[in-house]
Amino acid sequence: STPGNGYKYHVFTGSGTFTISSGNSDIEYIVVAGGGGGGWDRGGGGGGGAFLPGTLQATPGSYDITIGGGGSSGQPGGSRGGSGGNTTFTYPTGPFVAKGGGGGGSGPGQGGIGPNGGTSGFASGGPSANPNGGSGGGSEGSEWGTNNRGGDGGTRGNPGFKWGSPSQTTYTGGGGGGAGSGGPNNTSNVDGGNGSTLPWLLPSHGDSAYLSGGGGGGGNVVGAAGPGGGAAGRSPTSPDPAPGADDNTGGGGGGGAGGSGRTDGTAGGSGVVILRYAV
Repeated sequence: STPGNGYKYHVFTGSGTFTISSGNSDIEYIVVAGGGGGGWDRGGGGGGGAFLPGTLQATPGSYDITIGGGGSSGQPGGSRGGSGGNTTFTYPTGPFVAKGGGGGGSGPGQGGIGPNGGTSGFASGGPSANPNGGSGGGSEGSEWGTNNRGGDGGTRGNPGFKWGSPSQTTYTGGGGGGAGSGGPNNTSNVDGGNGSTLPWLLPSHGDSAYLSGGGGGGGNVVGAAGPGGGAAGRSPTSPDPAPGADDNTGGGGGGGAGGSGRTDGTAGGSGVVILRYAV
């Protein structure tokens, strides 16, 4: 698009090829990975995908772009929400790889109580690995989950949050970290971390120009998603089924509630690549 501000924008919502036919001007870019999925049964919110901006000099040629998908929701039996997929922009000075956000921790459900408050140790939030890692998922929110923590964030994100303590809420999963804010991962907070933005992003890009927000934790109350396309958590009275994180924002999915058939978390949002240059 050419919105009349002196720049042309290329927005890749799916995998494809960016072709430069001529010129050597500067190109600004942002590479956003997929957000993590929300956890199951008082689940933690998914972490936002990595938010990787930069500037490069145009080099004629054709360059592949791969968009990472959003992570799947956690499954019965305690399986953590899935990690978001990596987004890659292949370039001579790269490649530029943004890594997916971590999935939200899940309650024990049908699998019984494991050594860390959930089956197979999946009650704590999932991490996002460096280099260029995104944000960590939030922990699940059961009363036995005192050792559960949010997942570690990478250099392009923040840690997830710990479950909501009884003094704050009643057993609700922790929010996922976002590119703009997040943990420490032992901090109780049911809301997802804020996403991030750049001065040159347009309101139509993502969630009012914010990307990579964390998903809210689910449980007896609703954890809100931070700005950046994430999904709110679910309560026992939430709509069923519920929408996941927004596509092409890298937002984290919301955690599932306990009981009433609303135990499923929601999926994370897919990633995006946005480029602009002066015209």
